[in-house]
Amino acid sequence: MSLTSLRDWLILALLKYAFVAIRSSYSRFFVYCLQFLLNGVDDSWLLHDDDHGLWLGNHISSDKRENLLDRLAASDVVVLWIPGGGFRFDLKKLYLYTLMHWIKKLAAKDIKCTILLANYRHGPEHRFPAAMEDISVIHQWLINDMGVPVSKLIWGADDAGAAIVLDTLYNKIEHQDKPHSLLLSSPYIGLDAGGKSWHDNGELDILTAGTIDRMEAAYSSHIDDNEGDSDNEDFAPSTTIRTEAAFGYLQATDELAKHLPSRILVSVGGHEVLLDDAVWLVTKARESGCSDVSLLQIPNQIHLGALLGPPFIKDSLEWERSLDRWVDFVKAGLNR
Repeated sequence: MSLTSLRDWLILALLKYAFVAIRSSYSRFFVYCLQFLLNGVDDSWLLHDDDHGLWLGNHISSDKRENLLDRLAASDVVVLWIPGGGFRFDLKKLYLYTLMHWIKKLAAKDIKCTILLANYRHGPEHRFPAAMEDISVIHQWLINDMGVPVSKLIWGADDAGAAIVLDTLYNKIEHQDKPHSLLLSSPYIGLDAGGKSWHDNGELDILTAGTIDRMEAAYSSHIDDNEGDSDNEDFAPSTTIRTEAAFGYLQATDELAKHLPSRILVSVGGHEVLLDDAVWLVTKARESGCSDVSLLQIPNQIHLGALLGPPFIKDSLEWERSLDRWVDFVKAGLNR
């Protein structure tokens, strides 16, 4: 086995272990290790904001508040990305190379884009509605404090971040404050494991039925989990008073259009166990009245492949084409 093949195998193994590990501390350690194996990013593209997240933009690292405000005002598009991680860990630093490449592709089309990868609380320490509340606060901060009009605000999300986004839009965001567009990549939306794509892709993808059970348990306190043992330092019951139900949008699919942006792109891999879930979401959004909903299926992609990029997508041209479709989606929205 070559060094490159060994590296690729190790990356896939660590990511799969992160999703299936019983203890969240193990999962977070595996993700930390992954950061040293994936493509690096020029630090000048990063601006850390402990309260809200990680800004990504060309030469953004030295921006003070006034500079950042000017940058956002000059941007054609501002993306609030809610990163996944099975509700238990944070994958945002693994996406930086791909998102930076996306910004460069947009710039080549004369589209200025700035991205904020959101911080939010994770389970099992902080269960629903903690993450939803955090994203709602960040959204309002972007609108009210940073002066970002919703007309150029796109929400992006992946994996469990998609469920958080849907819960937030369903429960927290008023109609006039909805983002202009929504881009979901490899979305997990709270459906039970099973079905044709699970049968077809179970041996190809990194997610398992046990992974889904663990994700649900980390997000919603009414579901039992395996991290509640008294000797597990990760476990702490949520003290937040809940007035909404996790995954509540699944029970109100005929009303989805009232809560979602009219423009939605769902990007999913042909080798994902969640492929059927993505198709289900697109169908329900269309049936409820969303006017512009597209499904991008990347033939050989596994879960999170588009965001993680090489080596998860062996065909670099396939990866480039998927990002080109993301660019087209953004560009089309600017004309509306």
